[in-house]
Amino acid sequence: MLNRTFSLVFLLLFSFAMNAQSGAEMKADSLALIGMNLMDEGEIAAAIDYLEQAKVIFPGKSTYDYEIGLAHYKGGDYGAALPVFRSLLKGTDSQPLYYQMLGNTYDVLGKRKKAKKIYEEGIEKFPNSGPLYLESGVVAMSEEDYNLARYYWEKGIQVDPTHPSNYYWATKFFASTSEKVWALLYGEIFLNLEFGTERVDEISGLLFELYNEVYVVESDTSGSFDLTESGFTISVDRLNLETLQANNFALLPFEGEFAMKYAVTAGVYSGGPLDLEGIHQARTVFLEAWMDEEKNSQEKYPFVLFPYHAELIEADYFQLYNYFLFRAGDIAFFGDFYQENDLEYDAFFEWYNEHNLDFTNNNHSRLNFE
Repeated sequence: MLNRTFSLVFLLLFSFAMNAQSGAEMKADSLALIGMNLMDEGEIAAAIDYLEQAKVIFPGKSTYDYEIGLAHYKGGDYGAALPVFRSLLKGTDSQPLYYQMLGNTYDVLGKRKKAKKIYEEGIEKFPNSGPLYLESGVVAMSEEDYNLARYYWEKGIQVDPTHPSNYYWATKFFASTSEKVWALLYGEIFLNLEFGTERVDEISGLLFELYNEVYVVESDTSGSFDLTESGFTISVDRLNLETLQANNFALLPFEGEFAMKYAVTAGVYSGGPLDLEGIHQARTVFLEAWMDEEKNSQEKYPFVLFPYHAELIEADYFQLYNYFLFRAGDIAFFGDFYQENDLEYDAFFEWYNEHNLDFTNNNHSRLNFE
């Protein structure tokens, strides 16, 4: 069973508009907030007591019921959590999180068919809920139906582009296939959406390994990037690069175009295993080819990462970004580099926090290209 961590998403409900509440609701919310804090500290029984008091003082607020169910779930009393979450679906204010938690409770109790049914009902009602696609994918994976799991995760990516967990699982799926191009792309988007978790370090290191896995040195003047299925594996010698570029690649799908552009990189960088600087060089040369004015692949295939890379280059932060992104691949080197460039990183992080990926005007899912 996978470990799942849930934030107390309703915390903000108790921190504003207090003057618009009745005295009873204010008192109930104060008690509920104490209960939620106790739950965070692992004091489950005390938390439930405060939440139950809040429910008595101000009945009918589904927030209290959800937190009571969550407390039972966190305390391992899934039998007690089940009827609480089940009752929440009957209310007029049901939301994706209620379906997610009820499905998860069924799942942990070994009632997988019921869990799947609840997720499906949730998706039908909330078709743009990334978390519900995530959970459906996790169940499919536990049943070893990996292609179905991949579909759910990619559908979640398509409809809810800022939910990181679907990218995480899709990255791990594609890393074990011949379509590693999507592991690299999904993994990088994930690293731009989630911060400071063990999963971030895991994916950062995985992408570093994948760049080295897909790059093969063939000679002093040639190399290849094995990025997609065999029909789109591109190998190029520097001496034949102009001939390759002169060919008509207009009919290539996105993955083929991506691999073709990386052939330019293979011709330029053939110095052996890729360290952080090698990955930076490879990505820089690729981006120049992708955004080339005469053969602008971004116009044909508007993908979310590459305009962002162009912004980073214009701001002179692309190297700092690449080193930071793949730092888990060589922690010692990055640590030394960071210490030598701490002021530059302060400026970069300030810029980074103000500039986000543009999901509105660009594709971000493989399904968008099918």
